[in-house]
Amino acid sequence: MRSFFCLLFLPGILGKENMLTIAPNNLAAWEGSCILIPCKIDETYKSVRVDNFFLIWYFDPKYEDNLKDFTGIMLYNGSTISENNLTATSPHFLDRVRFVGNLNSRNCSLKISHLQKNDRGTYGARLYGFVGINRHLDMWFAPAAVNVNVSPPKPQIESRMAQIREQWPVTVTCWVFYHCPDEPIMLTFSGLEESRMSSQKTTNRDGKVQTVLSFTPTWEDHRKTLTCTLKSHNGTEISQSTMTLDVKYSPKRVKLSAMPGITVREGEKLSLACTVNSSNPEVTYQWYWKDMRKYEWRSPIKEFEPVGEQDSGVYRCTAENTVGSGSSELTINVQYPPKDVKIDVSPGRIKEGDNVVLRCSSRGNPATNRHGWYKDRESGIIGTDKELHFEAIQARDSSTYYCIAWNTIGNSTSSSVTLDVQYAPKNVQLTLNSRQPITEGDTVPLNCSVGSSNPSHKWYNWYKSGKRITHTQELYTFTASPEKVSIYKCEVCNVINCTASAPISVRTLFGPKAVKAVREPLGLIKEGSFVKLRCEVREANPQELTYIWYKEGQHLQLNSTVTIPKVTPEHSGSYYCAASNQVGSAQSSPVWLSVRYGPRNVHLLLSTQDAIIEGMSISLRCDNDAFPPADVYTWYWNKQRLQETSKILQLRKIQVDQSGSYHCKTSNSISEQESPPMGITVSYSRATVLKRALIGLGSVLFAVFLLGLLSHVVQRWKKTLDPGTGRARRSGSFFVKKAKGEKLCNGNNRLRENGADGSIGFLNQGAETSISYAALRFPPSLSEERTVYASVKAPQPVDDAVIYSVVKKPQLPTKGDTKPDYENVVNKSEEELHYSSLVNLGPRPRPTYVDSETDSESEESIQYASLKH
Repeated sequence: MRSFFCLLFLPGILGKENMLTIAPNNLAAWEGSCILIPCKIDETYKSVRVDNFFLIWYFDPKYEDNLKDFTGIMLYNGSTISENNLTATSPHFLDRVRFVGNLNSRNCSLKISHLQKNDRGTYGARLYGFVGINRHLDMWFAPAAVNVNVSPPKPQIESRMAQIREQWPVTVTCWVFYHCPDEPIMLTFSGLEESRMSSQKTTNRDGKVQTVLSFTPTWEDHRKTLTCTLKSHNGTEISQSTMTLDVKYSPKRVKLSAMPGITVREGEKLSLACTVNSSNPEVTYQWYWKDMRKYEWRSPIKEFEPVGEQDSGVYRCTAENTVGSGSSELTINVQYPPKDVKIDVSPGRIKEGDNVVLRCSSRGNPATNRHGWYKDRESGIIGTDKELHFEAIQARDSSTYYCIAWNTIGNSTSSSVTLDVQYAPKNVQLTLNSRQPITEGDTVPLNCSVGSSNPSHKWYNWYKSGKRITHTQELYTFTASPEKVSIYKCEVCNVINCTASAPISVRTLFGPKAVKAVREPLGLIKEGSFVKLRCEVREANPQELTYIWYKEGQHLQLNSTVTIPKVTPEHSGSYYCAASNQVGSAQSSPVWLSVRYGPRNVHLLLSTQDAIIEGMSISLRCDNDAFPPADVYTWYWNKQRLQETSKILQLRKIQVDQSGSYHCKTSNSISEQESPPMGITVSYSRATVLKRALIGLGSVLFAVFLLGLLSHVVQRWKKTLDPGTGRARRSGSFFVKKAKGEKLCNGNNRLRENGADGSIGFLNQGAETSISYAALRFPPSLSEERTVYASVKAPQPVDDAVIYSVVKKPQLPTKGDTKPDYENVVNKSEEELHYSSLVNLGPRPRPTYVDSETDSESEESIQYASLKH
């Protein structure tokens, strides 16, 4: 073995990573068997190119330093170069060694058959190969130790569970080392039922052959022997091993027995024994009684001496170990005569009319089978059943009762019970102790009496017209209220029930209540509507009533209603009514009647009674009577509507031209009304009168001046007249001349086109070089398309000094022709003079305009022309 360990560590000493692996490398076998030394070439060298390599197996290899290699008994020499594999060179291994590997698949295993004792020793595999691009020679070595026993080993049996327990699945393994899979061996279990042995499974892995048996043990498997047998590949038994099962299980077949039996009489001896058929491990005992309370003793025997009734019941004996427990029960029946005989009363509180049951209860073993009932102060049995029944019990059944109970052992008598039959109050009556009739405010006493009651404690309930009153005494006193009829009754109560008296009626007389004046219709009342006032009384006793109506506190009429067919504003006011009967009277709250009407008596009120002078500030008020008050006002001046809309019209700093007729119009939601007109005259102030007087005087003086000037002009015209013909002299005559194409010049020496402004010029030729023109103008409202020519008729000559000029209306042009401008001068060749009489230079009357389309004109009309210079 020393040489094996040296060989094992040699590759590490050489400093090379070993490419060969033998695992396991410590093998065991026995004479006559075979062994396979497992050898592999490391897979990590697949990435390294190996062109040529070969393997040599040695027995007892030795390393030679001078050779730098191993030597020994050669078992196998193989090379990929040569197809002939060399076998063992030693006769000892002849025909027993075979290379079973394949270098291409990296397997280098070696098999040795028919092992002999001398085959024990060290074996080694030497691998040579040319590695890499440079193809240098590299070498690897792996050793293995083989031990050959004289006899085959016994298989090993083991269980991984520390303890085998019933009903817990368990696994038992049988194994042996074996390194020759080409000649398989067998391991089999026996010792259990054949049906339970079918779950065996055999495996061979890493030089170890094992068989696994899985089963669930029962308590009956305890102390059974399991045998594992090693057999060769041809079925020959080689060796075997055994294992005794130690199955832990709970106690089995636990039994509890009683002596002399399960039924005993009170006072006898009783013995209980607990036995167990089998258990692993040993057991301990635990006793339970009745409601499963534990006893303190641990013995399998329990003694009772003597036994009592309290010892009756269920007993249990439990045998326990670390695995589980087993139990057994017995019911012990201890017999005794009736005990604790008593009477149960149902219900607890007995009321008259109830169904009452008296029950005779007891405890006895065996059960009570006969009863007897007895009533105090009466001889003889009154019942033989366990229960005594009273259907609709009465007060006369109140008494003392007891019973006797029997069984086969003996009898016993109960204690007595007293039945107290309770009932509600009886003979309840209600009485009225008061004078009649009853008037509002009288004191009225009512008394509630009762005949009998059990229990005697009682209280009273009072009711008025079905509603409960908060009073609990026997006597009830109250003050009569204004109610026609009140129904009273009382109840007398105890804990059993209440009993009511017969009701009585209390009639109370009272005066009218809740007198109310009602107006119909409701809402707003317009003038002329129908109105009805009605006096209502909510209640009174007696109901024969007398009514009186009042307006503003004054007596109106004796009736329950007031009817107004057509209401007027005079009907407005406060109304109320009064109602009375033989007891008293009452009056209503007032109801207001407001009649709505439109404006009436509309008139104007002036703020001053003095004369109105311009510059004063006055106001006009539109006064009226209306309900609701008028809210819309309209003012008029000389029938023209003003902007003011208030009740008062303010005229600040009034002027003379504001004189005239004023009136107002006002309205509300009912109608509208207009006031009569009021004339207002505004006088001039003193300053205005003085100013106007001065202006008039100036006008008169100016008129005198103009008359003087006109007179002077006339005198000059007279001097220019021809004494013989009466015509104006050529050199100084005044005439009107019309010349085509000429331009006329007015007094301001401005040239104007002929007829451009609708005027006719007057020529005064005092000299050839000095020509004066006068313009005859017509109203500016006449358009140029409609020229009106004035005809001035020449009167008969009175004075040679008067110069006349006649202006005649020219012929109208035909329709469509342009109207020419006509003047008083026709042309230069034939001068036609039209004379105008300068009669008056005062104010002119309004001219009479003649339509240009009309040819006729009054010969009597005279137009006056003013001369301008």
